[in-house]
Amino acid sequence: MHKLIDELVQYHRHKATVVADIQVLIPAVEKGNVNARDELGGIFASFSSDGEKAHHHNEELVLHELVKSKKPIHARIERTAEEHVVFGQLVQRLCSEISGPFDEPAVLVANIQWFLTQYDDHASNEEAILFPAADRELSTIAWSRVGKNWIDLT
Repeated sequence: MHKLIDELVQYHRHKATVVADIQVLIPAVEKGNVNARDELGGIFASFSSDGEKAHHHNEELVLHELVKSKKPIHARIERTAEEHVVFGQLVQRLCSEISGPFDEPAVLVANIQWFLTQYDDHASNEEAILFPAADRELSTIAWSRVGKNWIDLT
């Protein structure tokens, strides 16, 4: 697999640990634990960090080159960039919910769990469809173009 795809996959592995940290806090948040909610807010902020934005930028570079290659791509992957925008909006909303009044923890937890399910589905599709297609279809020249605009996360 191309080294840039490896970087994308490693970022996904890191985010999987963040998702696991969130899952650990959910029962306490559901019970109305304010400290757990505050900790959750700090963790959720990572979903709108510069690193997250750079990661999405890098994925979209790969997607752009794949689209330019005129090779057939799965419809699910064509929506990758749109999903990145939607996730950014969802994270902003969830951060507001997390930091706002804490009178309906069950609603907050349901919204968080829905987001986590969507995020996991999105990352899984990238790993199962986008990354293998890019690895298989992109030329050395295309990878060079990706590399020129790549934002280093290390």
